[in-house]
Amino acid sequence: MIVPVESRTDVRVFVDLPWSLYRQAPGWTPPHRSSDLRFHDPARGPFFTFGTAQSFLSRDGRRIRGRITAHVNHAYNTHHGTSVGGFGFLDAEPEESVVRPLVDAAEDWLRRQGCSDVWGPMEFCLYDRVGLQIEGFERPLPMSAAHHPPGLLAILEAAGYTKKSDATVFSIPAPQAPPPFVKSVVDRCRIPGIKVRFYRPRRLADEARVIREIADRAFSGNWLYFPFPPALMQFHAEEMATLAGPANVVFAEVGGNPVGAIVVIPDLGPLLRATSGRLIPWGLPEFFRQRRAPRELLVVVIAVVPEYHTLGVAAHLIDAMVRTGIQRHARRVCTTWVDEGNFPMVNAFRRFGGTVYARYRVLEKSLAPETQV
Repeated sequence: MIVPVESRTDVRVFVDLPWSLYRQAPGWTPPHRSSDLRFHDPARGPFFTFGTAQSFLSRDGRRIRGRITAHVNHAYNTHHGTSVGGFGFLDAEPEESVVRPLVDAAEDWLRRQGCSDVWGPMEFCLYDRVGLQIEGFERPLPMSAAHHPPGLLAILEAAGYTKKSDATVFSIPAPQAPPPFVKSVVDRCRIPGIKVRFYRPRRLADEARVIREIADRAFSGNWLYFPFPPALMQFHAEEMATLAGPANVVFAEVGGNPVGAIVVIPDLGPLLRATSGRLIPWGLPEFFRQRRAPRELLVVVIAVVPEYHTLGVAAHLIDAMVRTGIQRHARRVCTTWVDEGNFPMVNAFRRFGGTVYARYRVLEKSLAPETQV
């Protein structure tokens, strides 16, 4: 039976379900439970300031067998002039009798909202976890990556979904010095007036605004892009304040104008796995240790405004970041998802020695009623 999530108790059941589904899965990294509870709370979650959503549970008596969220990102649709809906947080026993009713419930809700198409899975928007895992099931994932059982793709394809785009999570050996090709680009591309500076924690609001402005210009051509809403920026700024020190964020400026930024934070995946997603209180000592000397790192953003894409700004950012030494204790650096159409980033990560660690697929389907012949 499919039931809507309506009460606070329902939200807690919804958030806690992956623990019962994936506890034994070698690739699953638990999310930070407190953050997930906030994310799904309409009164506190940033998405609900610019979108609407309805979550559903699959109940079999007292047993919960699956979950899904249907959502409409009004900011995205307004920006692009579309009527697209999404589904996400699809975690379920990989059986058609469980997954199909969940997907049907999400589609029905989206039709009632006036949506003509559905994309998914994506956890609300571009700036969250995006895609259905299709490779890398046996590897422990970074904290930014979603885990799905292998059988879901076939079930969704049988329900009429087709590929829209693939994305890759790369794993890169942590460099102990700027790679030769980066140094070569930095030496060759002398940009008049370029200045590299580090994040200023005491000016968090200003620094977050700069990142937002750079990202809005850098990602405007991405098919999932929409202007960064203030509430979402505030949410991620608070996360950055918790995880990032001055060396974790590097800005490039030309003539005092920001033209690029890179954000690399500690990947708390190992700690989340060790604490089962509950950092407080027992995980706090290790959290502070990993923030000072992380064993794994996560590239959250590399963004360069379009007019400087081919002028070596990214190399300047990477060179400055590596020279800080934040990676000296790290074994590896992982990326968040990199869209297959982002050829410059795909090629750059491969030149760094990056290998495919996991792969994800965004699916699409028309919600228009089928015409009878």
